Amino acid sequence: MPAISRGACRKCERSFAKSQMTRHLKSCLGSSGKERKLLILVELPRSPYWVYLTAPNTVKLSAIDGVLRDLWLDCCGHLSSFSSQDTDYLDDPEGFGFGGTRERSMNVSLKRAVGNGTLRYEYDFGSTTQLALRVMDENVIGLGSGIKVVARNDAPDIACSKCGGVATELLFDDWEPIAYCDTCLGSVGEDGETYTLPVVNSPRMGVCAYSGPSIEP
Repeated sequence: MPAISRGACRKCERSFAKSQMTRHLKSCLGSSGKERKLLILVELPRSPYWVYLTAPNTVKLSAIDGVLRDLWLDCCGHLSSFSSQDTDYLDDPEGFGFGGTRERSMNVSLKRAVGNGTLRYEYDFGSTTQLALRVMDENVIGLGSGIKVVARNDAPDIACSKCGGVATELLFDDWEPIAYCDTCLGSVGEDGETYTLPVVNSPRMGVCAYSGPSIEP
């Protein structure tokens, strides 16, 4: 049975399981009155990776895209998109399209794009990282102006494949990542060159050339 993913509220610093975090944040952040903020959950489904953001009611998809790249994803400046059931929101809707759906610019408000449902977000159309985004509340107090992280998953424990200790690097063998601690990686890599990527708290870990850093707004 997989371990329960937990994270800390950035306001009160208490730790909660992901399943409890939405309810806690609505209570802990409180209602904003005149200064309406959105509470947004972004996650890699069926994984320990998730983050809650607060953002202005008028926040654009392009701003969310920039935050996700800095926080979790950007390795080589790949293309990205948001998608609803019948619309793709792109950096350059005239320059790259998927066909079969309407194409729009990311310069549109999140509320208009998401409606009452969920948006799909994709970074890199080759080695794709696909996230889901939902607005969980529309009237909370943020922890500052603009987009802010208000909760994020704790880094999951990843065991060294050789000794069972805490892994720090992924070594690629026939394109398959194998986790090692620093000590075990040193002994494995003695026979020749190795290609490695660091273990990081990101759904992009081990993909393409992603190695961080994680820059929070």
